[in-house]
Amino acid sequence: MRRPIALAAVPFALVLGVATLVAAQDASPTATPAACATPAASPAATPDASPVASPVASPTASGCVAVSLYEWGIDMPDALAAGPTTFVVTNAGEAEHNFEIEGQGVEEELPRNLKPGETAELRIDLETGEYEVYCPVPGHKEAGMELELTVR
Repeated sequence: MRRPIALAAVPFALVLGVATLVAAQDASPTATPAACATPAASPAATPDASPVASPVASPTASGCVAVSLYEWGIDMPDALAAGPTTFVVTNAGEAEHNFEIEGQGVEEELPRNLKPGETAELRIDLETGEYEVYCPVPGHKEAGMELELTVR
């Protein structure tokens, strides 16, 4: 009789382990913000610029690109297609962060720093070329919060 009880515990342990793994993945700084799936108007959005797309990644049909900021990195595609793009920026870190993009005559950033857990949008018309993306909070870029974006 002890054997069936022990065997019954195995599926429960497997289910528990899978649930824990899924929860850990959802908490990672690379999780895609829900706002990208259903873009909403954001008071933080402002800019008009011009970068372009790349064959590596392209914005969703709605032109949405999920961005996660964390200590000390930026999680987003490093190549995009040209055109109107909405960056949905989430601070997945524990410190305040911001998002800035420069290149091809564009220099735009969120109007204020994001507190941990906050999300804001930045709309830019990207043209073909190279862009620098980074966190403009003093010391963050130097700590590794930067990447080169190619727009084709």
